[in-house]
Amino acid sequence: MASPPTPRRATEDARKDSAESQKGSAKTRKHSRDSRRSAELKTDPREDQKVPWRRSNKWSFGEDARVSVDSRRVSGDSRKTSGDSRRTSGDGRRTSGDSRRTSGDGRRTSGDSRRTSGDSRRTSGGSRRTSGDSRRTSGDSRRSSGDRWKSPVDRWRNYRQSFGEGESGSSEDWDSVLGVEPHKRMPLTTLVKALSRFKLFLPEIRQSHMLAMRNPLAVDTDTVPRVKSYRTVARRLWGDHQPLSKIPYKILKGHSHMVSSCHFCSNDTRLLSASYDCSVKLWDAEDGNLIWDFEPRPKAPVIECSITADSRRLVASSYDKIVRAWDVETGKLLWKVRYDTFVVCCKFSPDGKYVLSALDVDRGICLMDPDNITNVIQVKGHHKRSITACCFDPDSQKVASVSMDRCIKIWDITSQATLFTIPSAHDNTISDCCFNFSGHFLCTCSWDKNIKVWNVHTGEFRNQGACVTLMKGHEGCVSSCCITRDSSCLISGGFDNSVAIWDVGDGYRKLSLKGHDDWVMDVAVSDNKKWILSASKDNSLRLWNIQEVDKIPLVTENKRTMGCKVQQCKRCEQLFPAFDTDNLSKLPSRCSFCRVEDKNLGLASSSSSKSSFDSLPS
Repeated sequence: MASPPTPRRATEDARKDSAESQKGSAKTRKHSRDSRRSAELKTDPREDQKVPWRRSNKWSFGEDARVSVDSRRVSGDSRKTSGDSRRTSGDGRRTSGDSRRTSGDGRRTSGDSRRTSGDSRRTSGGSRRTSGDSRRTSGDSRRSSGDRWKSPVDRWRNYRQSFGEGESGSSEDWDSVLGVEPHKRMPLTTLVKALSRFKLFLPEIRQSHMLAMRNPLAVDTDTVPRVKSYRTVARRLWGDHQPLSKIPYKILKGHSHMVSSCHFCSNDTRLLSASYDCSVKLWDAEDGNLIWDFEPRPKAPVIECSITADSRRLVASSYDKIVRAWDVETGKLLWKVRYDTFVVCCKFSPDGKYVLSALDVDRGICLMDPDNITNVIQVKGHHKRSITACCFDPDSQKVASVSMDRCIKIWDITSQATLFTIPSAHDNTISDCCFNFSGHFLCTCSWDKNIKVWNVHTGEFRNQGACVTLMKGHEGCVSSCCITRDSSCLISGGFDNSVAIWDVGDGYRKLSLKGHDDWVMDVAVSDNKKWILSASKDNSLRLWNIQEVDKIPLVTENKRTMGCKVQQCKRCEQLFPAFDTDNLSKLPSRCSFCRVEDKNLGLASSSSSKSSFDSLPS
């Protein structure tokens, strides 16, 4: 950077000071010369002895002495004054030298700045020349690239025009000699628009043309025009389809953490879910939209939720040791109850009179009246280890509980006593339990990958154990289970990210539904046995349509593998197992459901005809 120039006023002031100092020194020199001359004019006493007329005056000696003393004093003062003036002149000379040096430095600085500005101007001029040269070079390269793509005739025409022969018409004569018609190049935009209308990419077009040209039998023939093809769009029936099982399903996303519990409600038109993101939500089963996000939200992850049979109230337990109840229609919080320990499970009774809670540390169960918000019964130490799940029977008179101690206990509400215990029911922790619609059978699943069905009505388990054991259906621990209303199918979810559909009567797995990216935490089945709802650790819910599951070839193959004879119903076209018989005429052509409907219709028609006959006049 160039330094700023030295101000001119400072240099002029320094010059004036030096000039005044020189004048002062000149005056002091003159004064010293005058004092010396006056001293020389005055005589000494030795000279008085030589001059006779000076001795004649008596008073002259004293007066001369006084004059000499005064002159000496004056000479001393003049010497001092001259010394001061010399010092002042020396200071002035130094000041003038410093000012001259400062002015010289300023001049040098201004010269350097001028040289720097000149260098910058030269550099900018050089950069401008370089940019101009680069532009010329790019223009030449463009022209050369354009010439490279031209035909030999165009090159020859340009060559002749460069020598001035293009104006005389010799280029046109040359075109006529070569037999080349004049043509124009197609603009690039037109070419791009034309190529964009083709379905094939440019490399594929070139490859097809090259292959056609290299065919030795097609030298004189034209290229075969390409047939325009259209993609066949598959008709989407409902939701997404699984590639192997062809089961339609819909994904419900709205939770930000693991979904821990799910249920059907409002005649299978609504879905209820609870999650570890501290929320309980209500969904529309038809379009998958969110209806309610119940507030105020719990302050900890929600473990489980349950809803009444009339779908008016719901209850949920969370890790903040609080059980909350909401109104489904208004979304308003009805009440909340705090416990001293974690509530790992909570269920509404089918009649809506009780709320069952399973306590973790106390290893007990608590029965509460939701209308008065009071505890009816609380049993501590009901199991030896922590309780994992509990449920009501359809009559709301019994409670089944399972635990990590591998035991099953049935507790009676009326007598407030344990009816019976099934010890060592599984080889590992029992994770879930549920009653069938009649309440005669209890289904349990365990971390030992097995599912068992117990006859708790007749007590056969005391001698024979479980009446049905479903194995080899999951590759991991089974986390949840539920049974259909007609007790024909059982649904289970496991830690192998799959949902299994079981045939309870024949005891085999009909189909495995795969699609979740993480553990399946809970499953539910609709009352009409057409839908399955699964909650997963991948923060999503899946609604599966199993209405036509029996028509899938994989299910039929599984039935035949198990040794069952399968026949198709002529009325509803559903597959049903047929029994061996010698008389083929006795084989049923319709499934049991169609036969029951026909029987009911026959009874209704007979009764109506009888009533009409009785109404005739006698």
